[in-house]
Amino acid sequence: MTYLIRKDNKTYKVEDFDTGEYVLSVTRLYPERNTIGHWHDNDEVYFIANGVGKIQVGLDEKIVKSGEFIHVPCKAFHRVWNTGLDDLVFVCGWIHD
Repeated sequence: MTYLIRKDNKTYKVEDFDTGEYVLSVTRLYPERNTIGHWHDNDEVYFIANGVGKIQVGLDEKIVKSGEFIHVPCKAFHRVWNTGLDDLVFVCGWIHD
């Protein structure tokens, strides 16, 4: 397994764990920040580990909180906002490209 700190800046800290077959990514999104919208060539699953926020998947937006799972279909545009006062921590998993 490979461990990599992919990003660590004023918006968020992103840590990836790559087995070669799967990737598990842990993101700590700071208050009043958002991720850059993007899409993938595979399905992705988000687990909200801590905090509250909003996620956009395609044209739909949903309020999210600790304990929730969100499915992001293949090629669906998505992004996340932290709308709370604490860090929004989420874990994403997908099959390696």
